[in-house]
Amino acid sequence: MRTLFRTFPPTCSALRGRSRYGCPQEVTPLRLYEIMVIIVPSIDEGEVKAELKRLNAVLEERGAKVAKTDDWGKRRFAYELNHEIEGYYAVIEVEGDSAAMDEYSRVANLSDKVLRHKIVRLPQPAKSAS
Repeated sequence: MRTLFRTFPPTCSALRGRSRYGCPQEVTPLRLYEIMVIIVPSIDEGEVKAELKRLNAVLEERGAKVAKTDDWGKRRFAYELNHEIEGYYAVIEVEGDSAAMDEYSRVANLSDKVLRHKIVRLPQPAKSAS
């Protein structure tokens, strides 16, 4: 006679967050971030807007939501950055995860049009007690 073995699903911890066999899937919380980008002044306004669109697309591809892009325009620096004395400033408010911010940082570092960028995680808004 042949013995049949019943296979049991692995434990949830062995799945490392994958949703199989009814185990709860780990959800990465979306956090609020503010990104300041300084773009080289040698390009015109249209190219600046195109570069900002390209950088925002990187965030949206990774599942982040761009809440607002605030274009500050061309401003003079207090000191030289990469032999430049001015640049186009933009501030972007984003709701996303850290993986999206890492990819944004990687793309911004590789771009010749971005002089400098800074990503800051904002505090979560306080939940009202109802």
